[in-house]
Amino acid sequence: MLLPALARAKEQGLKASCLGNTRQISIGMILYADDNRQIFPDPGNPASPTWWNPGPFHNSLGLLCGGEWMCTIDGKSYPNTPAPMIEPYLRNPLVWVCAKRKRGLTYTTAPGIFDPTITGFLSYGFNEIGCFCLCNPAGGGLSEGMYVPTPPFKYTAVKRPAQLIAVTEVSGLNNPLDCDGNGGGNVDADAAWLDGVWDASSGPGSQPNNNFNGRLQTAYGRHDNQVDIIYVDGHSESSLPSKLTWGLFWGYYDSSAPSLIAAHQWNQSISTTAYDSKVWTNTPE
Repeated sequence: MLLPALARAKEQGLKASCLGNTRQISIGMILYADDNRQIFPDPGNPASPTWWNPGPFHNSLGLLCGGEWMCTIDGKSYPNTPAPMIEPYLRNPLVWVCAKRKRGLTYTTAPGIFDPTITGFLSYGFNEIGCFCLCNPAGGGLSEGMYVPTPPFKYTAVKRPAQLIAVTEVSGLNNPLDCDGNGGGNVDADAAWLDGVWDASSGPGSQPNNNFNGRLQTAYGRHDNQVDIIYVDGHSESSLPSKLTWGLFWGYYDSSAPSLIAAHQWNQSISTTAYDSKVWTNTPE
């Protein structure tokens, strides 16, 4: 009787720790915006921001790493996600590591425990379709409608900031060779981008339980099958993936919303209840 109680208490502690991380990230996100005309961080070259850049990715040790921290464009280093842009307000890169998932502490390039500034991996990812980098709901353009350069996202212009998702927990491998541009054969280590590609390649129905659904819908290391989420207004809460709709990512909340990429509707779940208890991989991250 004691062992199940201890396991339950440990799980609740890990969940509380992760929720604490999201609350700190949300504060950093809002502070960044307050210092930048209410505009959320937009990665890439400030002269022409982009939602993502391929590798190869190398860290400050000169080793191959993940692409969720920094990237190289024309020989110069730039943030590849909003995380390093928010980091100065947090001053602790371990905030980007979920205590249960632990993604960001290790990478296969070298043995030991590090942090996301070295490994290039995160336990949390960014809504880039209706927040941060933005996406065209009709598709078209580069990579499932992602704009290049990306338009600015001003959080004070959002009509329902308490209902628009900004950041969620994500799951992916920790092998840099599985990052696009690092020489491997897949993108199973690219997890921090909840973008138009993720939208078109994941969700309920015939979509498989693979890397794209695995980023969020069947993420490894969830808490009682739930993921912790940050909304644009800064509040955090936990939810089953099947309780989330595409409208919460796009910012559409009624029947006047357009049909989205992959024919998703605003009130359609991003997942299924059957996926709530599944994980795309049991490999520790």
